[in-house]
Amino acid sequence: FWDLTSCSLVRPLEIVSGKGMAMSLCFIREGSILAVAFEDSSVRLFDVGTGKQLETEGLIPKTSSEPVTCMSVAGDRAVTAGASNSLTVFTLSSGEIVKTLELPCKGVNDIRIRVDEKIMAAGCWDNSIRIFAWKSLRPLAVLKYHTAGVTTISFNPSQPSMMATASTDKRIALWNLY
Repeated sequence: FWDLTSCSLVRPLEIVSGKGMAMSLCFIREGSILAVAFEDSSVRLFDVGTGKQLETEGLIPKTSSEPVTCMSVAGDRAVTAGASNSLTVFTLSSGEIVKTLELPCKGVNDIRIRVDEKIMAAGCWDNSIRIFAWKSLRPLAVLKYHTAGVTTISFNPSQPSMMATASTDKRIALWNLY
């Protein structure tokens, strides 16, 4: 972590063993813990204060046999996705897999949970944005506009019904969701 007032490194994180590249980062528990999804599909937790990896071996299962490209966290639940055709939702406290959602396509570049925790959106390699209810994990919609894989998604925190998506087609779209 870097201290921008002095432009100095606060501390590096101590990765216990080789897990491949870190693919996605999410601060959790009021910023005291950093959840890190690695390309080997493992998720590790790090104490922000000490930089040390918390003992999660065996607690949080590997979420896929394919590389993980993205992760999003809301409360005690997290979701990971990547090169496979599935989204894996699990609890951070127990590592229990809540549900694995099978998609009709392979590959997710980005996944986001809306700030009100009602909607989850997945930006897929098949050019679509798949919308799910976050609590029930029920599929709600498949949005189509992009002509190439969706690379990133963002929800407007001050207007939660607004979502932005971007794609390798070099287009950016604004959506109004319920």
